[in-house]
Amino acid sequence: MLNRLKTNLLSAALILGLGVAAHAGTVTFNFNSLAENATTTQISQYMTTTLQAVCPTCTVTITGAYADTTYGSAANSANNHVVGPNGNAETLGTSDGATSNSNSAAMHSVGTYDTFLGTVNDADTSSDNEITLVFTGLSVTNASFDYEIFPDASDSGAFTLTAGNNGGSQSTIFTQNGLEPAATGNPDGTSTKSPGSSTETIVQYIGTGSWSLAGDNDIDFVDWPEAIGIDNLVLTYSTPTVPEPSSLLLFASVGAFLLFKARRSFAVRAK
Repeated sequence: MLNRLKTNLLSAALILGLGVAAHAGTVTFNFNSLAENATTTQISQYMTTTLQAVCPTCTVTITGAYADTTYGSAANSANNHVVGPNGNAETLGTSDGATSNSNSAAMHSVGTYDTFLGTVNDADTSSDNEITLVFTGLSVTNASFDYEIFPDASDSGAFTLTAGNNGGSQSTIFTQNGLEPAATGNPDGTSTKSPGSSTETIVQYIGTGSWSLAGDNDIDFVDWPEAIGIDNLVLTYSTPTVPEPSSLLLFASVGAFLLFKARRSFAVRAK
């Protein structure tokens, strides 16, 4: 009788398991509702609220970022040394959806200040050398975003996207080297000298892209050593396969019924 009970419970579990399904979706973060110099706590709250509109039990924590619309202080000469089309200095704060640093048609909403996430604030203070996003309740399978390597006094640098799980080792998904127009002859074929200098050699870049991830919940945007920024982050995600609450209740009810029947049968036999 006990073996029969186990068999019946296993059968019920298998039947209920057919109704179990994972959730998949897409979420977009444009950061435009954030105030200039919003803290990481405020950024995390904005992102979690946005995420929970499509994934109610999911959360995200961010470190190493400032909300920004410009680059550095007004006194920072590098503020006017960012590559852009037709002699215009463009940043993630003045171009929404930038896809090229030399194509006017690819620059959208030019001249309208747009909030993005950066590693340097308006006081030229660096928060960290990377922006880290840690998610709970989901796995990220694809990430697309606008990105920028801001000019710095260094003569080398790169923007790197890495991803992993639960604070473990990170795999490098993508790396973009900064451009040095005078020194390297525009290696990607799209760079223009910044309007701030006809002989600009400080590395800088602006662009966009989409990359596949391996179901990660820990994403890093790493700079070395320049300041970087990201905007218009779009994530495709999936949630773990878990039983629906109704399935769990039904399974518990079936188990209790089968256990009652088994005990009643034992009681009848004992008489």
